[in-house]
Amino acid sequence: MDRFLISMVRPTHDVAIETPRPGKRFLGPELSQYARLSMAMIRRRLFVALRSILTGWGTLLLLACLLEHPLLRWAAPILGVKWLATAGLALDCIDLAATGWMVGRLNRPESLLGVLTFAATLTLWDFTPVVAINIPWLLRLAMNALRDSVYWSSLLTTAASQALLFGSLLAGGLLSRAPSKPVSIMAGYGI
Repeated sequence: MDRFLISMVRPTHDVAIETPRPGKRFLGPELSQYARLSMAMIRRRLFVALRSILTGWGTLLLLACLLEHPLLRWAAPILGVKWLATAGLALDCIDLAATGWMVGRLNRPESLLGVLTFAATLTLWDFTPVVAINIPWLLRLAMNALRDSVYWSSLLTTAASQALLFGSLLAGGLLSRAPSKPVSIMAGYGI
């Protein structure tokens, strides 16, 4: 029977599965082996997604409520009204970078998947009391900017701040990846 090899690479090991060519029918053991591997991969990704959402929200709420808000209340008289929003945005960026690092660190082989899953949960509602992310407002502002040009400056400012916040989250997640093995000039000489 004419067959070929499809190799499915996972971050921890390689698995090769023999499957029939497209157009041929699956036969008994090959289907069950392929289905088991597919279900295991789906379960693993669902576990990573759930763990990243719970870890991300726990870390973000902990940092925002116990660190950022008390620090802003303490620094408000010193900074004054003009710098309070900038300081809040900077602390939000730090909170999100730390949250991204924590999510990525706990989901080490699939750190980017975990951080992107958590980032997707931040786009659903207005989270202004916790962190200055408000994607529904950005979408409403974009719709208003299409109707009236007076909203363009506000749209650009809001889009830039949202991009900065999500960029901080992604940067924290990327910093949590395992360090790459340094290149050695002595590699290959048996030393």
